[in-house]
Amino acid sequence: MKVHPVFNIALLHKKPVDEYDRDPVPLPPVVTADGEEEYTVERILDSKKVGRQVKYLVKWKGYGPEDNTWEPKAHLANAPEKLAKFHREHPEAAGP
Repeated sequence: MKVHPVFNIALLHKKPVDEYDRDPVPLPPVVTADGEEEYTVERILDSKKVGRQVKYLVKWKGYGPEDNTWEPKAHLANAPEKLAKFHREHPEAAGP
């Protein structure tokens, strides 16, 4: 007898409704300003110097840690208070 990845659709059932409403929360919509995509910074996690440029590890609001990205300061113009808070909490970190 051979085993193969075929499943009879008669055995499938609809997902039951979760009485605690624990379905995953959808990602927040991207805010567009002047036709450009703009994401909200939740917090800045780290910084590093790359050549003569400083890059920041950014945690984006509504996204998981796998979506954290290294961004130059120019990309964080909408979050000056987050940058200031990061440098207050980490005075030894690479910065401007």
